[in-house]
Amino acid sequence: MNRLNPEDFRREWFRRFVPESRRELARAWCFPKGERAPDGTKNDHLWHAFGWRYIDCLEGAAARAAFLRRVEKEQGEGKKPLLYKEQENALCEWDFDVESLGTDMYITAPDFRWTYCTGDESGKMGPYFARV
Repeated sequence: MNRLNPEDFRREWFRRFVPESRRELARAWCFPKGERAPDGTKNDHLWHAFGWRYIDCLEGAAARAAFLRRVEKEQGEGKKPLLYKEQENALCEWDFDVESLGTDMYITAPDFRWTYCTGDESGKMGPYFARV
């Protein structure tokens, strides 16, 4: 397994998926200084980079379809993607159980070539899929 800890994962995910030209703006939403994000909420979700369009990506049904195709390929190659559970700040290998995915979860290739994010609990934001 990739030996990143959750905080290293967050930083590497941000570095790999947010284009350099958009990082300063996205950082305010994904890594707010102090207690509040720019809109006054106490959120530091990485998926804000998708929601605020700092990352070019697929959304909704198109994102899920692209993700499921990628999962099938990864399984066939014997690769184990990483699962980052943002609410728990926990990182582990993902067991390919699509039905177990909840909100604020990120499935990412071990080499950070692609990522899938489930988005927020309301279902209004996400899911998202991006490749580099």
